[in-house]
This record gives sequence, C-alpha cells and structure tokens, in this order.
Amino acid sequence: MNKTIKSVLSAFFSLFFSAILSFILFGMTDIADCEIFTASLIFNCIGFIIMFAAFTFGSVLSSLITVPMQISLDITAVLYVIVNFAVSLISKDIMSVKTYLLINMIVLFVYLLVITIITIVGSNNIKK
Repeated sequence: MNKTIKSVLSAFFSLFFSAILSFILFGMTDIADCEIFTASLIFNCIGFIIMFAAFTFGSVLSSLITVPMQISLDITAVLYVIVNFAVSLISKDIMSVKTYLLINMIVLFVYLLVITIITIVGSNNIKK
C-alpha cells in the first residue's frame, strides 16, 4: 500500500476511536453537568488531535526516525489519550477545575517530554 492510503486509513481509524471515546465521555456520562466540562472538552480535544496527527502524519516522521521509535510514538499517543480519558472519568465529581487543570497539564508535560526523548533517540539512531 502506498503512503496516501495508509494515511487515509489511519485518519479514519483514529477519528473512529476518538468518536467512540467522545460518545462514552460526553454521551454516556453526566460530565456535561460538572464544572470540569469545558476543561475536559479542551484536553480531550488536544488528545484526539495528538492521536490523529501521530497516526495520520506518522509517515513523514518515518523517514526521520526508526520504525521502533515511530511505534513508540504511536503507543505513547494512545496511552496519553487513554490516561486523559480516565482522568476525566475519575475526576468528574471529586476535583475542582483548578486541580483538574493542574493534573492534565502535568500529564501533557510528561507526554511531551517522553515524545521529545523518543524523537531525539530515534533520530540519533538513524544518523549512525
């Protein structure tokens, strides 16, 4: 398969996964009535955009980093979305908005730190 078909399929599946998680979070729970709704919506959209970009535009990075590092980036993106989703579900009734924002910013910082390290190590391995 060529890269265009792979990108289209990846985009479709990542959007489908995002739609399932969005339905569970916003359709099956009462998070819309909680005070963290807006913050939850923003951070979940950030996670979905990260996952969409990782899967759809991963072929661009595949020429810059090694395949195991690309797989690590994809798995890290999915784990970030799942952790963000779990934090939203767990904290919808027990946390204030400030605490929720702090936890999500820490999780996002750790995610960005991890993908930066993976990308640096992957690009160093390909130069050798």
